[in-house]
Amino acid sequence: MTDQHWIDRIPARTKEDLVRYRDEGIRPGDFLYHVLANDLTYAVLYSDQENYKALKEIIWWCSRFLPREAWGSFDRVRTWLHLKGLPLYPKKDQFLARLQSELKALNRSDEL
Repeated sequence: MTDQHWIDRIPARTKEDLVRYRDEGIRPGDFLYHVLANDLTYAVLYSDQENYKALKEIIWWCSRFLPREAWGSFDRVRTWLHLKGLPLYPKKDQFLARLQSELKALNRSDEL
């Protein structure tokens, strides 16, 4: 079978999500997130019928078109998202930034 045969069996929206994940570091939905993390039990539970039928082809696509560092475990997926510049925990990052600015303000008031 040719590469195109495998690629054509993957739903278009899933291919788009995979490319966005690879190129822009955009976190995919739960189904693909679990596929990328190699947690296939939950991937199957989160899949719709179309993605369930294409699961083998989606895994093949990952093995062909994703860097090894970008998939295979939760740690690799989280690291990939982080390396692409997206905060892993946006609320935590916002909280820490606010806390840091408040601490700076307190330090300045101590100097007065």
